[in-house]
Amino acid sequence: MRRPVRGRTGRGGDRGRRITGNSANVTLRDNTVLFPNGVGIEAGGTELNRVEGNTIIGPNYYGLKSYAPRSTITRNTIRKVGVVPRLGKDGLGGGCCAARGIDFGGEASTVSYNRLDSIGYNGIGFGGINQTIERNVIKYLCLTTFDGSGIYTWNDSYDAPGAAGTVIRENIVIGGVAHNTPNPVPDWWSNGIYLDDRTHDITVTGNTVAFTYLGIYLHNTKRHVVRGNNVFRTTDHAILFSEDQKSKCIFYLIP
Repeated sequence: MRRPVRGRTGRGGDRGRRITGNSANVTLRDNTVLFPNGVGIEAGGTELNRVEGNTIIGPNYYGLKSYAPRSTITRNTIRKVGVVPRLGKDGLGGGCCAARGIDFGGEASTVSYNRLDSIGYNGIGFGGINQTIERNVIKYLCLTTFDGSGIYTWNDSYDAPGAAGTVIRENIVIGGVAHNTPNPVPDWWSNGIYLDDRTHDITVTGNTVAFTYLGIYLHNTKRHVVRGNNVFRTTDHAILFSEDQKSKCIFYLIP
């Protein structure tokens, strides 16, 4: 039986809404979380959670974090994550790579139809096999830090599964910081879709990327399928394949 938590508004504090412990089959729907210092919504638990139709504005660390496999994150609105005017004494929370709109793991989850606007680092960051990331709209990324992307993943080693089997399709990514500031920085490295170190076996299809530094960036990776994407008005390459050391690059680039 699905247990709903819906229609609540929270403001300030360290965190907004949370699913923790052995919770499963929980729905967080139609909640509003305003200006938490840390994370807007954190969905842990075991599996099959649904986070839908929530509005999250102004968190400093993450908009939405999810670890539970086979979960659904859909139709949420997430804005102003980790942007400089709101940062307190803890900044982005310490460590690496916060200020993400959505950050999720587990496996076999679906992230779809979310709208993200004005994100300090990555729009959607993820790991775990067989994920589906589809039909999200991500506008204005890397507003606080750089070398990030609208959609981003990486892996510990080529032998680890990482995000293998994931499909990234029909998303829209618009506007890295290099294009939306009064004095653009052409090498700010705000990319559209970024498959980073040691990732493999991911499909990227039917996406639209515009006004970023790189459109689709495959860095130290292998066996990705990239096809049918629309990339335009980038500062540098529309699609870039890059290998730092002895090549392991194996790609299927299909029109």
